[in-house]
Amino acid sequence: MLDVFYKKLKNNEYISNILYENIFLSYPDKIPSDFNIDEYNNNVLEKKYIEYYDYFLNMYKNIDDKIKLDKDQIKAILAEEDYSLIIAGAGTGKTTTVTSLVKYLVDIKHIEPEKIVVISYTKKATQELEKRIQLDFNIPASITTFHSLGMMYIRKIFSDRKCLIVDENYRRKIFMEYFEDKLFKDKNKIKEILDIFPMPDNKNEMFTDFFKENYNEYEDYETLFKAYKKDKRNKIVDLKQEVDSRIDKLLNNDDCILTINHEIVKSKGEALIANFLYCNNIPYKYEKVYKDIMEDRRIYKPDFTLDLGGDEVYLEYFGLSDYKANELSRYNKIRKIKEDYHKTHHTRFISLGCDKNKNIITELKNHLINMGFKLVPKSYEEIFDRLLDNKKSSLVYGFRDFMYNNIEVIKTSINRQNYLKIVNNYINTLKDNDKIIAEKQFYYINDFYLYYQKKLYGGNSYKFDFSDMIYYANKYIENIPK
Repeated sequence: MLDVFYKKLKNNEYISNILYENIFLSYPDKIPSDFNIDEYNNNVLEKKYIEYYDYFLNMYKNIDDKIKLDKDQIKAILAEEDYSLIIAGAGTGKTTTVTSLVKYLVDIKHIEPEKIVVISYTKKATQELEKRIQLDFNIPASITTFHSLGMMYIRKIFSDRKCLIVDENYRRKIFMEYFEDKLFKDKNKIKEILDIFPMPDNKNEMFTDFFKENYNEYEDYETLFKAYKKDKRNKIVDLKQEVDSRIDKLLNNDDCILTINHEIVKSKGEALIANFLYCNNIPYKYEKVYKDIMEDRRIYKPDFTLDLGGDEVYLEYFGLSDYKANELSRYNKIRKIKEDYHKTHHTRFISLGCDKNKNIITELKNHLINMGFKLVPKSYEEIFDRLLDNKKSSLVYGFRDFMYNNIEVIKTSINRQNYLKIVNNYINTLKDNDKIIAEKQFYYINDFYLYYQKKLYGGNSYKFDFSDMIYYANKYIENIPK
């Protein structure tokens, strides 16, 4: 370690903060008395900046000549730290800096692309990094989100099972099954819950006024919800306008694009297709797992699986638009692989593209009619009912979110395996009425947690939420060779 420090010092090379701190702690008397790590590294970076200025200046010359790295970006790339934290606002070039770092590592430092992994928090950022690194620079580095990387490890851990990702719709479904079957039928439990779970500070109400005023009048939640839907419908003046407005909000949701059936889809094109199928009484499943496992053990989920008199028809929407030439080749390659697969397996298959000169709904309609589907339009009353059915937990959404927030605390904790002991130890520190209320609260939270976990890991396939992806990834990494 000391030899490395002196070698870098002699050759006027960058010295990482971790190396310096280790030397400072272990051999403080070996560091020159007038040595300042920050001044030294700044001088090194100034010289390297001049040395590689032309390299960075021309890095994007054949891709986008408007992209120019500034001095701070270049210095961030040249700094050879074990860990770097770069703080920058939106639109200041963080993605460009990371992309340029990867190219610098490959071109100048001769790091093999296969040994580089680029991880981002969001899928959108990952797609942008893929476009820049893999397509623009043709560097085959691994690019993934934290959760996708976790899912990759999960498939290795549970190699004998189908491993699926739980979406928000499935979580809502689990909660409503629990609430209807285990709570609502016992009005004493509902009354107790209303008493012991007051509204959290700065949060939404646990239960709506309609629920609190009417829950005791109905034997089951389904009947209560029907009364709620009727009440809502009776207050609407123009049903068509209301339905169109609600659908438009789903299509333009800031967080995610939703269909009438409340599926979270990847594009507006997919949402339009799903809505057309639903509104014309054509049964479908969105991203239903295909019956066969792919060669790389990955599961295949066609965009849509339709039901034609008991036979399955697969539909893929290839919706890339505003593409560049280098993206088009990759796009067409993926499309051809899927089309060839269905052709080889003699499946009934519809392929829809994103041709600006064609209307995808008109094209879809023609395909469906030619294949033998009968289009039977639904009424606005049916569609409105369905839109409300998707929000079946809307009467109790505050309580639902509260329960899941507590589950997240358990599942993301490093002490996940010992949560019962930790919570009970805490409850035992409370006194009198506080202790009684806490015990009752935790009874319901834990009961739902156990119910939820059983739903995820029962049956032939295992289902994983975002907390699981990170948890099991850590477990995996802890138990593999360095």
